[in-house]
Amino acid sequence: MWTFPCLYGILTAEQLRKKAKAMRRPDTGKRAAAAGVLSAIVLAAVCIAFAYTVDFLTGGDYFIGKSATAEAVNGIPFHAVIIGGSLTAAAMTVFFLCRRTFELWGMYLSVSISTYIALLVVLFLCLLSGLLDNSPLNRFDFLLYSVIVFPVGAGGGVIVCFLLQIVRRKKENMRARKTVK
Repeated sequence: MWTFPCLYGILTAEQLRKKAKAMRRPDTGKRAAAAGVLSAIVLAAVCIAFAYTVDFLTGGDYFIGKSATAEAVNGIPFHAVIIGGSLTAAAMTVFFLCRRTFELWGMYLSVSISTYIALLVVLFLCLLSGLLDNSPLNRFDFLLYSVIVFPVGAGGGVIVCFLLQIVRRKKENMRARKTVK
């Protein structure tokens, strides 16, 4: 049996786990709302960074032009950029959402979605497009990333978190059944 020295003396792994669980702060509505606002701000910032990264990698060229959408720019396929943006948004959503309890997902998601929409309208479409002339934020590529690619990726992250929560609950139920027997 493993023992660990700590502030409480020498504890077994199970005792240490119980102490850590008791010391955790409960997941409240205020914390879920704050996490929703934070995740929307981070998602918007990552979307801007993603647009600048794609602009740098393509050498200032863009995929969506006046006539048609280019298949590849500078050796980078359009679908790879779309999939990369979706996976980035999904990973961020999984990071933020898997820490919330299942009961507070509604509050987290409603705050996060409304904050992202407000940021998109106010910050991106009004301020940045008027202030920066040769910015990748003034192109239709960025509008595609911010309106379609990142929200779809975030939705995929929500589905992944939902499935992870189901698996986690089943494991906890199976552990509880084993300890009862």
